[in-house]
Amino acid sequence: MSKVHQLRPADNEKITINLGHVDLGRIDLLVRDGFYSNRTDFIRT
Repeated sequence: MSKVHQLRPADNEKITINLGHVDLGRIDLLVRDGFYSNRTDFIRT
């Protein structure tokens, strides 16, 4: 019987996202209020 392995994306893949200061401020407020643990957590979701 053959095994099936599910592929998942690499955790070390790097991307660049250009955000304005207003958007970064809104993300920081969500992080501060506990909705996300950090900016990276927000971007990954």
